[in-house]
Amino acid sequence: MKESIEQSLRELVEPVIEAYNAFLVEITVRGERNSKIVEIFIDTEKGIDAKTISDINKEINRRLSDVEVIQGTYRLNVSSPGLDRPLKIVQQYKKNVGRDIEVHYLLDGQAKKLVGELVDVGDAAFKIKLDEKTTKEFEYNTIKKAVIKLPW
Repeated sequence: MKESIEQSLRELVEPVIEAYNAFLVEITVRGERNSKIVEIFIDTEKGIDAKTISDINKEINRRLSDVEVIQGTYRLNVSSPGLDRPLKIVQQYKKNVGRDIEVHYLLDGQAKKLVGELVDVGDAAFKIKLDEKTTKEFEYNTIKKAVIKLPW
């Protein structure tokens, strides 16, 4: 049931988000039956400002009041994912080329972690530079978690 709510929300909000030249990163719905929290994370290629987030939030609220996607009361939070949240979609990887990235993955059933500079992003895989001579390629479907390594 939760999956169908998130899919219905996706269909409702993606046109709004795309109209602002932004992209949808993730939708989460949590909470109890009559007090849900709907979180919609959005971004653009160059980052997103508070006014754009506010405008998108208002438009999504208007659309949600016209249709009954969510039963009961809910709170809508539209925001950018922030640098500390895991990368979820290819656009996020593309946006962060040149930054250090921490990649968590499985190799032969063992959990592994590497840190390197994100140097190349494709539709099926990305590459990180570990040192001057070594790069490693990862297919997205092999990644458990990837986050931007913050400089502090």
